[in-house]
Amino acid sequence: MNEHERIEAMVASGRITRAQADQLLAVLAEADDAEQSVAALQETPGERPESAQAFSGAAADAREARSERDTLDPELHWLELDTFAGNIEVTVIQGLTAAEADGGNLVSTASGARLTQWDDDDKGPRSFIDKLVDGFKAAHLKVRIPAGWGVHFDVKGGEIDIDGPVAAVKGHLRAGDLSVKDTAHADVTVTAGEAEIGLRANSGSNRIQVRVGQADVRFLPGSNLDVTASISVGEISGAGFAKDGEGIGAKASGHVGNGGSGGSLDVSVVTGDINFRDLSHG
Repeated sequence: MNEHERIEAMVASGRITRAQADQLLAVLAEADDAEQSVAALQETPGERPESAQAFSGAAADAREARSERDTLDPELHWLELDTFAGNIEVTVIQGLTAAEADGGNLVSTASGARLTQWDDDDKGPRSFIDKLVDGFKAAHLKVRIPAGWGVHFDVKGGEIDIDGPVAAVKGHLRAGDLSVKDTAHADVTVTAGEAEIGLRANSGSNRIQVRVGQADVRFLPGSNLDVTASISVGEISGAGFAKDGEGIGAKASGHVGNGGSGGSLDVSVVTGDINFRDLSHG
C-alpha cells in the first residue's frame, strides 16, 4: 500500500476527514513535484548549459556530504524539529534555561531538546503516514528556546519561522518557506519555496540552497564573509557583487564586512532568484 492509498484508507476508516486527506495529499504532491522538477533539470546533461551541468555536479557533491554536514556542533545546545507538516514558530527567550513548547511532544536530549508530533513510547513504531497525520493534527506549533541554541530541522512541508538570534540553523525543508531572523551560522536546503535568512556570520562555511524558489539573504552587522552565488535559471540581485552572466547560468561573488579573516557563504538556486541585502555596516 503506497502513501496515497494509506491516506484513503484512513478516510474510509474514519481516522481523518476528507478535507484533512486532501490537505495531506497536497503536502505530498507539492514536495514530490518539486523534487521531480529538480530531477528533470539534471537528468539530460547534453541539453543543458555548461553552467547548469556544473551546478548539477555541485549538487551531487553536496548530497554526498550531507550526512557530514548534518553533524551537529557538540559545543551547542540544539532544538531538533522532527515533524512532517505544519507551521512551526521558534522564539528565543532571554533568561530561559530549557526549551518549552505549546503542542507536540517535547523531550529533553543530551544535546538540548527534540520536538516531535508523536510519542513512539506510547504509540509504538510509527509509519510515515501515521507521523504525517500526527503532524497535521498539530499543525501549528510554538517553541521557545534559550539564547545561544541552534535549530536543526527535517520537515516535509509547511512553514518554519525562527525569531532569533540563534547560534545556528541546519536542515532540510522540502516544500514551504523558511524564515530566520538572525543566525550566526546557516546550512540549509529548501527543495521548493523560499529561504529568507538574516545572517550574522564571521567564521565557518555557510550554505543556503534552494532548488526551486527564492533565496533572500540579509547580511546583518558583524558579518564578515566571502560570498559566492550561482543560479541555473533566474536572477541574482543586490549587494553590489561582481556578476558573471544573466538569466541562465549566472554567478556572483564578493565580500561582506570589513575584510580580513572571516567565513564563507555559498548560495545556490536551480530555478528562481537570489536576492542579497547588505546591512552589515548598519
